[in-house]
Amino acid sequence: MSIIHDGPLDLGDGPGSQVIVTRFSECARTLGYRKETVQTYVLWIRRFLKSGHSKQPGGEKLFLAEYLAGRSLSSSSVIQCRAALELFCRMNDQPAPDWNLQVRRRAAAPRQVCTPGEVANLLDSLFPRFRVIGCLLYGCGLRVGESVSIRLGHLDLAGGGIFISDAKGGHSRALPLPSKMIEDLATLSHQARTRWQEHLTDPEWNGVSPDGSRRAEDFWLFPGRWRSGKHHPHLHKATVQHAMADVVRRLGMRSGVSCHTLRHSFATHLLDTGTDIRTIQELLGHKNLATTMIYTHVAASKLLAVASPLDALPAAAHAHQLPPLAGGDTAPAA
Repeated sequence: MSIIHDGPLDLGDGPGSQVIVTRFSECARTLGYRKETVQTYVLWIRRFLKSGHSKQPGGEKLFLAEYLAGRSLSSSSVIQCRAALELFCRMNDQPAPDWNLQVRRRAAAPRQVCTPGEVANLLDSLFPRFRVIGCLLYGCGLRVGESVSIRLGHLDLAGGGIFISDAKGGHSRALPLPSKMIEDLATLSHQARTRWQEHLTDPEWNGVSPDGSRRAEDFWLFPGRWRSGKHHPHLHKATVQHAMADVVRRLGMRSGVSCHTLRHSFATHLLDTGTDIRTIQELLGHKNLATTMIYTHVAASKLLAVASPLDALPAAAHAHQLPPLAGGDTAPAA
């Protein structure tokens, strides 16, 4: 699989570079990389082509070294850059560079978690459509990108469930819906179907992204603005994030509270009320349990309140007194 050997192309910052970037993007999507990941990788490939190092052997390593020399990049940015360049080499039938570069990952920052009262106040302060999305984040543990991309066919309102497809890592999962949300979701579903019927009569409507489907089941629960000549998009997650940030600022809540905080709060509050960690892992859609352990944390007071199994044994099993110390014996020093 080569994206540059199908004809003489300019590997620098010339007209051929756009062809390379387009091929790279298409190949990455074919390999199953998510849209957001491909967009990030494309940024790095554009920088690499523009640097001029793409024309020389081992240019990937030279590019990264030069880029690091003039900037202070986070470990995640360095890892993204390396992954993009390694995929670029793979697509061009080249071996991966020998980076010989140690990347120190920063310790994960403590996850922001709201109290139930803070969550209720936050949700009540959002506009109706954004409130429904906020309820999905806290009520089902969804990521904001998963919530805005729900399709009508993903909802099972009669059964009280929702299906999340092609989530982060390519995973899918079925989740229970909070009973409090059924009525609101039914209303939104009806409104979305009305929008879909209106579009069916529009000769310029070319369907729902990314494949142009015209089926009602594939229409978005939260449709975005449609412009002539383009597939119909769903509501952009940045719109929700901005709405959430405005409410957080208006309420004077602490810095760092965001859409994802509701997902953290969902997991933490379930853990606090006794839900086992394995179940939470499935609800969050994590591949590894270790990821769930990072997303959920237990307050020190909760740990101190855990009862030891020794205290649950019958008194006779552990109530034997030690013999008294003889004469002037004293207890050994600690």
